Amino acid sequence: MPPKIRITEEQIVEGAVGIVRESGMKALNARGLASVLGCSVQPIFRVFAGMEELKKRVFAEISQEYQQYLLNGMAQEDSLDGLLMAYIHYARNEKQCFRLLHMSDRLGYNRTQEFTGVGINQTIVEAMKRETGLPLRAAQSLYVGTLFAAHGIATMIATNHCGFSDEEIQEIISNVYDGLLLKLRSGQ
Repeated sequence: MPPKIRITEEQIVEGAVGIVRESGMKALNARGLASVLGCSVQPIFRVFAGMEELKKRVFAEISQEYQQYLLNGMAQEDSLDGLLMAYIHYARNEKQCFRLLHMSDRLGYNRTQEFTGVGINQTIVEAMKRETGLPLRAAQSLYVGTLFAAHGIATMIATNHCGFSDEEIQEIISNVYDGLLLKLRSGQ
């Protein structure tokens, strides 16, 4: 009779996500994960063909958690403010995961339309278009400009370069949003 499987795929992924959450993707290796799981590397390679396959799975798991984090933020009364604050809180609370998702070489958008036409971004742009009465291109510019300001703040937080309070952050984001909206409405 074959030996009972003691370490499940779910446990492997959970352990790997824990390592990445704590120390980043570069810290994830078979021996370190085996140590966390209390086993040899054999169970890891029984489930995954190699570390690259496991890393892709970890990336997908973290991406899914992140999307839910943003959706929860969008459920606030002011959905854009909720989204941007969720984005920044994610950088504060999940620094390594934020770095993996937003400070690596994995994205490659060349134009605003490519970026704003994807997934949650498209949903937000459509909502902004309705709320502001701006044409699509202007709503895209408003979203990207505001998001880039939030990304700058989030990056500074994720790299321990600032400790702005939520109130300071909301004021900055609001000023950027209001300024861009005024400019876009005036057609300048």
